[in-house]
Amino acid sequence: MENNEVKPIKALIQCVSVPDYDLAAQILDYLLDKKELSVRDLTKVLSVSYPLVLRVVNDLAGLGIVETSKLKVEGRGRPRKLVKINVAKLLEMLDGCRKNLDEAEKVLKQKPRI
Repeated sequence: MENNEVKPIKALIQCVSVPDYDLAAQILDYLLDKKELSVRDLTKVLSVSYPLVLRVVNDLAGLGIVETSKLKVEGRGRPRKLVKINVAKLLEMLDGCRKNLDEAEKVLKQKPRI
């Protein structure tokens, strides 16, 4: 069952054309609560493969919706990729979506109905 808070995020993600918007919305929902998580942590809480989460995170980062950084682990091992949400960018995209939807509504209302 889908969390009610995820629905508006999912709608926004669909509006900005993020691939795999279901997973993207879930990732953003967790980041809103936790502020920052590693990709590995996201794979655990979402029960999704690392490559899939990484691909969606990279898509979101490419749009500026999330920011990534690396956290060095003590001892041996690869650094962890940390992910945090860019709320300002999401709000900017929301404004853009609103404007586009308003313009689409105007165009549709001007067309004759069949």
